[in-house]
Amino acid sequence: MVLKKGLILLMIAALSVSSGCRTVRAPGTPLTSWFPTETIQKKFSTNEIWGSLQKRKADASGSLDIGDLIDMALSNNPRTHQAWEEARVMEARAIQSSSAWFPTVQATMGAEYRRSVVNRHKVNVNQSGYGPGASVDWLIFDFGGRSAGVEKARQLLIEANFEFNQAIQDVLLDTMNAYYSIMANIAMVDAREDDVADSLKSFDDARERLKAGLVSKLDELQAESSYKRALYALEDAKRALSSAKTDLAVVLGLPANVDIELAEMDGEDTPDISEQDVALLIEQALRQRPDIAAGRAGLEAKKSEIVRVTSDLLPSLKAGGSAETNWYTYYGAMKDTLTSYKDDYLYGGYLKLEWDVFDGFNNYYRRKEAQRELEAEQQKLISAHLNASREVWDSYFAFVSAGKKYEYSKAFLDTAEMSYDIALEGYRSGLKNIIDLLSSQSQLSDARSKFIQSKQELFSGSAGLFHAIGSLTAEHDNREGILRP
Repeated sequence: MVLKKGLILLMIAALSVSSGCRTVRAPGTPLTSWFPTETIQKKFSTNEIWGSLQKRKADASGSLDIGDLIDMALSNNPRTHQAWEEARVMEARAIQSSSAWFPTVQATMGAEYRRSVVNRHKVNVNQSGYGPGASVDWLIFDFGGRSAGVEKARQLLIEANFEFNQAIQDVLLDTMNAYYSIMANIAMVDAREDDVADSLKSFDDARERLKAGLVSKLDELQAESSYKRALYALEDAKRALSSAKTDLAVVLGLPANVDIELAEMDGEDTPDISEQDVALLIEQALRQRPDIAAGRAGLEAKKSEIVRVTSDLLPSLKAGGSAETNWYTYYGAMKDTLTSYKDDYLYGGYLKLEWDVFDGFNNYYRRKEAQRELEAEQQKLISAHLNASREVWDSYFAFVSAGKKYEYSKAFLDTAEMSYDIALEGYRSGLKNIIDLLSSQSQLSDARSKFIQSKQELFSGSAGLFHAIGSLTAEHDNREGILRP
């Protein structure tokens, strides 16, 4: 008895230790952090994903143009890979659904031992048996439910494929915008450096004129303030450039600290998009946008689901059969007397009509659910059409506006440069005061900024328009500053 109790206590202790090693509890209080065990810390402290990401490097053979960046983004960006894997999941499910057309065949192999005690141990029968078996079950007819299930899976695969195409277009747009942002920020740093040089020039002139007694101390202080403000703006531009490089690295699927050498954009050529009727662009978008096509496939899947659940309300016809063999061996007193029961063979077939006459309205409300989901999907698709029209409309006029702003900013920059030169010469000759010089200097800095921003908006606007239409593609054989449909 003591030994039995000891064994029980030992088992309880072993279970407690093993469960303690595996049990994770919630934090004991809302006021303090949760402290993981040493085992958990060791398991989650190693980061295999980050280790593999750190091995990724940008191509160091030369500076990368936008085509190279797109190749890298499509290879590394997890968004396209995730969409691809999700499409492959739907492909596997579509193949699974087609199995409903085939019969189900099951094979078995069993063994048993049986001891029968008869008439208070006077007659005992000990026997063992074993043998194979097989059964076939085949759905012959179910009012279209099987076909609808296969069609639903096919439409979901089509939807996933279009969503994959949309993911590619999204990555293309992100890559192009990141590239244009870096180019604009590089130009902005150069412009801020020019502003520093101009303000330093004004500062030096003010100090020289102050020494000569031609101006007051106020001129020097105002010129110095303008110089310090230009230095501040330069550092802000450098920070923006660093942030833009980080954004590009993430889009390319690279760690944020990877250094990427980019090629300059070729020339000052701007994208050429002829003016078109916006209504035609909207029609084009509704024909070829992957997200719209994915929504239509999703709607078809919902329709198939209604047919599938409707068939559950109706009878189905099945056929099947089974066969089984058992071989027996007897022991004891009956070993030699039951010679006629050494084996048996069982087989049969059936044709069966099944119908859930009443199931608590389960199938009925499943059909109601499918109908409501179809109506919700229709509204979702309507919303997608409206959003697509809005995106095309906004993108088109944003691009048109960016083109006009680009032209105006070029003229603004030309006049601002001439105005600054005249003001500087006039200040040195005493015909202009420091306010005139600093005002023209500030206007020149603003003109430089507007020119750079309008150029970035023009290229980004063209990419955004192509994306809104659904025709943003990468032409690897003819890489230019802008990708064309």
